[in-house]
Amino acid sequence: MNCLNCFRCSLRKEKSKLKDQPIDSPNAQIMSGGVYHNGTGCDTALQNLLDSLDQVCEKVDTPVEDHLFLSQLLQNRNLQSLITVHNKINNQYCVQPTYQDVSRLSNDVKDLLLSVSSQESNELKEILDKPHLKALFQTHDQVARKDFLPALPDVPFEVDEDDESVKVVQLIKNTEPLGATIKIDEASDAVVVSRIVRGSVADRSGLINVGDELREVNGIRVKGKSPLDILAILQCREGTITFKLVPGVPPKHAPSDQVRANFCYDPMLDSLNPKPDSGLAYRRGDVLHIVSRQDPDWWQAHLDNDLRIGIIPSPTLLKRRLSNFQNGNLCKKNENSNYVDPDAKDISVYEEVALLHPVPGKYRPIVLIGAPGVGRNELKQKLISYDPVHYKTTIPHTSRPPKKWEEEGKEYYFVSREVMEQGIREGKFVEYGEYKGNLYGTSLDSVFTIVRSGRVCILNPHPQALKLLCTAELKPYVIFVKPPPFELLKETRNNAQSSFDENYSRGFTDRELQDIIDNSWHIERVYGYRFNAPLVNEEINKSFKELLTIVKRVETEPDWAPTHWVLDA
Repeated sequence: MNCLNCFRCSLRKEKSKLKDQPIDSPNAQIMSGGVYHNGTGCDTALQNLLDSLDQVCEKVDTPVEDHLFLSQLLQNRNLQSLITVHNKINNQYCVQPTYQDVSRLSNDVKDLLLSVSSQESNELKEILDKPHLKALFQTHDQVARKDFLPALPDVPFEVDEDDESVKVVQLIKNTEPLGATIKIDEASDAVVVSRIVRGSVADRSGLINVGDELREVNGIRVKGKSPLDILAILQCREGTITFKLVPGVPPKHAPSDQVRANFCYDPMLDSLNPKPDSGLAYRRGDVLHIVSRQDPDWWQAHLDNDLRIGIIPSPTLLKRRLSNFQNGNLCKKNENSNYVDPDAKDISVYEEVALLHPVPGKYRPIVLIGAPGVGRNELKQKLISYDPVHYKTTIPHTSRPPKKWEEEGKEYYFVSREVMEQGIREGKFVEYGEYKGNLYGTSLDSVFTIVRSGRVCILNPHPQALKLLCTAELKPYVIFVKPPPFELLKETRNNAQSSFDENYSRGFTDRELQDIIDNSWHIERVYGYRFNAPLVNEEINKSFKELLTIVKRVETEPDWAPTHWVLDA
């Protein structure tokens, strides 16, 4: 009892020292259950422990100094700060995104701003068009969708594994299975990955492949262990699991699960289809998701944005029946999908595609293809006038001498005929022609210059130029400008003037209008497999708004593109 009285006496002395301090003083302490604690607040569990010290003193026969030391330790601000940090780290609460597609929302806002004319709306549009803000939105969307992969850590210096290439992979394991199956190689007694479950943790990481040899799990060597022993190692813990792997022999290129059809197909018109009712009809340009390739002649697939599965002819079967395909027996009547560019005789019936994500500051060229007189040049000029800083077209080259008022690089680049002919032979011109004995042409380098400057290159070349433009280096987006039906075309072009001669002001004749429609049909059937989107030019202002929507979408949203374009990105 004497010890207890001494302890309480000591506490009273400590209390008397603080009696004259204001309650909001940083050093002020509050009496709680006979024990003082900092007024800044402390952890609830720690506070309960402080409150119970009086009872501990009555029941435990220990020196008073020990109780005083314990009281001071529990009231120490450093300890309380450490406990606070510990609790914060262990708090599993995380902020959930309220919206996972801010980029699309931003585009919707900009579309609404097109109909508003004010200083505030223009200022908001400029802010939303800034590359840094676009990059921020895209980063937000990727994080919100958890569209990221675990980083591959550096391989420790001491790891050589007999000079073999070793990779260290770290995965976060929770209650979800890893999704990788292992087996023992009978020849080498090594533990190898035999299968990866589609969509599993291992598959999403992209770091573990079939054929990889497993050397260690969390620092434990696995060679000589049975698969059950290794499974026990994996099941005994959650959190970060570290694998040490030796990459297996790279597998041959696996066919993509997504393809773009370069021909059309209607199963109801195919007499050789074993199950026409179960067939999947598609048109040229449709993206198909392949589900099964087990049958060599008939695959299973579904259209993009449509999960209904149907059977489609395999490339092998289609190539065997290519003569029928070109005669239109597999497509609806009057389809334009049965002819291809003569320069693309070896084009595959299905082109492997993947999602090409936009890169801020590096924009895909916009190529407007269409028949003469359909309005491509007018749409190009309106797009450039809308934002001349962001949209730009090329300056042509010519072999004619400059006129007195012409400046180099403003209207034309003036070069000798020999230089242009050499460039044409070397494939350095997207398109070229001769007029009054002089050569004119668009240089491929001028297109690359605009792309590298961070601007959108707008082109309206002859369709034959697509052969040079459609490359993995440029990745153009091709828009086919189509005319409306004849009567509407005649109504909208009745007062149109020639874009080649300012003094030529008569309207189009019926024959000329029909030529526009016929030429458009021919261009679409020959070059249509290269087109990304159609645009029917009914009325120029309406068509421009639609064009602007397409161009903005290309800049901000992923789009299906040839797989080798994506791999080269």
